[in-house]
Amino acid sequence: PRPDGVRFARQMKSPVWCPVLHVQGAADPVVLPSSARGSQAYVRGSYQYAELACGHFPQEELPEAFSSLLLDWLGSI
Repeated sequence: PRPDGVRFARQMKSPVWCPVLHVQGAADPVVLPSSARGSQAYVRGSYQYAELACGHFPQEELPEAFSSLLLDWLGSI
């Protein structure tokens, strides 16, 4: 158990109020896309979800596609 576990658990119940770009690897074996797809429920700011055809590290596996998504998103907020 973490010594800060109670505080961490409380903070995880608070919604995120800033803009969020969620980039998910479609073949991620660690954080499954089916689990990630509901994440907008925890965001009160603007939220954009994108899946790329890669695994757990989209920014390393598909840097050009990731950069394009990020730059487009940054231009929209």
